[in-house]
Amino acid sequence: MKKVISVLLAVMMLAALMVPAFAATIDQTGGNPATGGATVKTDTSAVTGDGAYTVTYDAEISVPWNSTAAVSSNYTVETHLKTGKQLQVTATSDGIMTYNALELPYTLGGDTAYTAGAAETATKAITVTVAQSAWDEAPIAEYTDTITYTAEIV
Repeated sequence: MKKVISVLLAVMMLAALMVPAFAATIDQTGGNPATGGATVKTDTSAVTGDGAYTVTYDAEISVPWNSTAAVSSNYTVETHLKTGKQLQVTATSDGIMTYNALELPYTLGGDTAYTAGAAETATKAITVTVAQSAWDEAPIAEYTDTITYTAEIV
């Protein structure tokens, strides 16, 4: 009796795993020629959250000593988001490079804020500019600061 029950349970479990297939037919009752239609659709069940994105940026931006020319640095935004969603990308800093207690102010400019669409690839640029008056007051040293990139799906 145990073997019969275990076989029945196994058959029922296999039947539960079967995926039903929906089919359409064309026959001569529809006229000649007969036509039919099949729906093609995307399956988004495996998509988690609001989608995916990548923001790629330079890990280091070198500013030549005593140069007042704007130094440009690119960042690339690639989005694959759900319909109606956007990606807001910002680049921020405190605008002061430091070396120990020494400070070298600079201006962060360019595309410091960008909003990307749901499916987009774009390259944007930020700039770092040091004024001559700041260079004139700064002893030669290796000054550093951090530019923070923030990406948020909205």
